[in-house]
Amino acid sequence: MNDLIKTIKESLDKADAAPWEQDEGPYVLNSNGHIVCRLWDLEDKYANDQNNANLIAKSPTWLQQLSDSLEDAVKALEWYGDKTIYFSREDEAIKPIVKDFGELARNTLKRIKGATQAVGHQSTESAQAEPVAE
Repeated sequence: MNDLIKTIKESLDKADAAPWEQDEGPYVLNSNGHIVCRLWDLEDKYANDQNNANLIAKSPTWLQQLSDSLEDAVKALEWYGDKTIYFSREDEAIKPIVKDFGELARNTLKRIKGATQAVGHQSTESAQAEPVAE
């Protein structure tokens, strides 16, 4: 697991439990109704404050879902990458591969990419986020 993923998981473990929600005003609240943050002063409201509040409120849930999907992908890739399965001479060892025909990988890709992008290879590049300083 790379440092960014470790940092995200550690931050999620330390933060208030999800789900968080945006209230009617400038606040983001944790699952117990306590204020996590206040985004604006009532006199000085920025046009994009509602969108920013929504992003902050949904981030813990979204990060956990991404982390879970990544773990599923790693498991699938580790399973398919285990060369001993493919070259095993024992019939019992190869049965899961013959029965699966890549279904595990395809289902994992559907979860990660979404059903509309699951077919074929579509590479995406993104800048790596900086870990949060403690």
